[in-house]
Amino acid sequence: MFKLMIVEDEPLIRAGLHHYFRWEELGVHKIVEAGNGAEGIDVALRERPDLVITDIRMPEVDRLEMIEKLRSALPETL
Repeated sequence: MFKLMIVEDEPLIRAGLHHYFRWEELGVHKIVEAGNGAEGIDVALRERPDLVITDIRMPEVDRLEMIEKLRSALPETL
């Protein structure tokens, strides 16, 4: 079973990703969310997700910066 983190600055898109797929059938047992890259870093370090779906351009910290900061702390996260 996997924990998924969705990082998206637009709430409607974030909600759509959360509800569009049948995550439980794909092995996802918990979904956590963040509204921007800076929040994504905090949530990821606290929740330690197995998978991350993220927007490319976000306020404060973009996807590449977020991934760079998380790579060493969460090397198994995809």
